[in-house]
Amino acid sequence: MKLQFTSFTCRNDACSLAQSTVVGDATSNLSMGPGSFQAVLTIDFSPGGTCNIVDEPGVFTFANGTILTHSHHEDCAIHGLRIDTTFQVTGGTGAFAGATGGGHEFSAAAGPTPVIFNGTISF
Repeated sequence: MKLQFTSFTCRNDACSLAQSTVVGDATSNLSMGPGSFQAVLTIDFSPGGTCNIVDEPGVFTFANGTILTHSHHEDCAIHGLRIDTTFQVTGGTGAFAGATGGGHEFSAAAGPTPVIFNGTISF
């Protein structure tokens, strides 16, 4: 899934803390068709350089329901992967009601590249 930033708001005067909304198309082996992803990111730029810390609650939406996820990660473009973290499945609706699980979220440092969520889910 390739993410598009649709909003960006500084949360302090120095803009070292910000909030951004991202959206993207999603595919899954759990759904009979394409879906979407949306997250409201809280971004802390205080590590400096090419690094930031991101709090990422997200929702995958498919025709048969939604999957709620959450990750918290430090991203640095100096590594081979820009995003390299774990994520948790925190719930769902429809066919995914009561979903739990988790896995690995990653994306290459050179972009634009897709963000990949690979893991397990129980519902």
